[in-house]
Amino acid sequence: MDPSTKQPRALYMLFFSEMWERFSFYGMRALLTLYLTTELFRDLQDPEKRETAFGIYAIYGALVYATPFIGGLIADKLLGYKKAVMFGSVMMAIGHFVMAIETQLFLYIALAFLIVGNGFFKPNISSMVGGLYGENDARRDGGFTIFYMGINLGAFLAPLTCGYLGETYGWIWGFSLAGFGMLAGLIVFGLGKDKLGENGDPPDLEKLTKPRALGLSAEYITYILAFLSVGIFALMVRNYELVEQPLVLFAIAVLGYIIWTAFRSEKEERERLFVVVLLLFFSTLFWAFFEQAGSSLTLFASENVNRTVAGKEIGASLFQSLNPFFIIALAPLFSRLWISLDKRKAEPSSPVKFSLALFQLGFGFLLLVFGAQFVSIHEITVGGQTTMAAAVPILFLVGAYFLHTTGELCISPVGLSMVTKLAPKRIGAMVMGAWFLSSTLAHQIGGKIASLTSGTVDQSRAIQLQLLDIIQQGPFGISKASAETANHLVLAANNGELEGITPETLTETVTELANTNLVFGERAIDAGLIESTSEMSQHLLRSFDQLATYNEVFVIIGYVSIGAGTFLFIISPLVRKWMHGVN
Repeated sequence: MDPSTKQPRALYMLFFSEMWERFSFYGMRALLTLYLTTELFRDLQDPEKRETAFGIYAIYGALVYATPFIGGLIADKLLGYKKAVMFGSVMMAIGHFVMAIETQLFLYIALAFLIVGNGFFKPNISSMVGGLYGENDARRDGGFTIFYMGINLGAFLAPLTCGYLGETYGWIWGFSLAGFGMLAGLIVFGLGKDKLGENGDPPDLEKLTKPRALGLSAEYITYILAFLSVGIFALMVRNYELVEQPLVLFAIAVLGYIIWTAFRSEKEERERLFVVVLLLFFSTLFWAFFEQAGSSLTLFASENVNRTVAGKEIGASLFQSLNPFFIIALAPLFSRLWISLDKRKAEPSSPVKFSLALFQLGFGFLLLVFGAQFVSIHEITVGGQTTMAAAVPILFLVGAYFLHTTGELCISPVGLSMVTKLAPKRIGAMVMGAWFLSSTLAHQIGGKIASLTSGTVDQSRAIQLQLLDIIQQGPFGISKASAETANHLVLAANNGELEGITPETLTETVTELANTNLVFGERAIDAGLIESTSEMSQHLLRSFDQLATYNEVFVIIGYVSIGAGTFLFIISPLVRKWMHGVN
């Protein structure tokens, strides 16, 4: 192997440490929204249940990415990266095992442990990866891409194992397996941290170990305060509606601090920090849309996707393995691509890579909308109950995840690498924490977007009629007469004008819809649709309405993402100039 492309040995230790940490994180993430909607809050009405689940998921994600700023600052000034990663691993392991206790109280406590632990772990292990390379080392982007592949190996295995156990045998088994994954990550890092040499050591060991209050060192005072903060974060998760505005203000304050630091710096350093702040904006937009995977896309897969393959229905949580699977398959190709283009002096700049990411993300959501033209009626299991639903073919969801993944590979590892190159060394981990902090805003925005899919039938009547028009125009569309009849029924039902429309009439119309080649000649009669007349038919109409609501949201995401990518591509020459030779 060419020495100029050979990666440091310590990279692979960090690779496996992060892999197991991500296994635990994504194992819990794959189950969280489904657990909240089908188990913990099952007594709530559907829209309220969805909004509560999306709210908790959003605030959890927001705080998970807010605490790395604090954890990075503590590591920069006091603990050092190694000790911060070890302590964070312990906190997260505790959180995963507490998650297995199925009550609301322990849910909030568990998520709080995960939030605090991730704050110490996430920015500092990434900073140690950056410390393996020199300032202009061409291997840096390739190394971060390989590291990112390790992240996604854990993320790929987690839904297949934790998700399967949780949905099939009980939530406790899925969450417990995630906890054992975190313990494995702790052991790997503990045994291999010596390979890092001085990379990640405390900045001032004497300052860290000197006795202070009550004879305790600054190190142990830090650990105690972190444990005490768990209660505060648990209350924040419990009262997520009250925390949203302070989090936004915190994020703005952090960005303001970075901008203030930039104005106090020399021209080159100042303009590089401006680039970090600018790309933070586009990164926030990307992740707000991308993180629908853990919320609205999870419920979309559960409710409106035909998940049957070879006669067996696939659990909705398992679809979250698609993104990391594609990353594992494509990350080596992207790593080689960047190095190859660098040698030819043809590698796209970081801003251009960001714009490519936004393009692909947007087209992925538009692909889901296009899939609505091929909707069919299928038997789907949702929350342990089997029902008839309007379902999109599985290939469209797979294709959307593929495009989201290629977009992610153009922004996430590249973004991590860019921060380590552009940020001044004296505040490297803090800026890395701010980079993760952008995901705080992304999760909050993403939660608001996901909540738009929680509307009732009455709220989205017009959207449902638009979907029926789309179906009518598709290559396997229903007849015009069927569409008009369905439109009449939906309007009448929503306006309370059901006089003259009997359950038999409703059943006949739904049967007609099923018999006019919605897709592939599927027939509602063969699926047992008319065994239950009024209730089943009303549920099916609601399923069409829910699919239409998803589509309206996905259309907006798609166009906004593509528009933002276009704007960034146009201004990329100016942004690259401000990077002063860093690509």
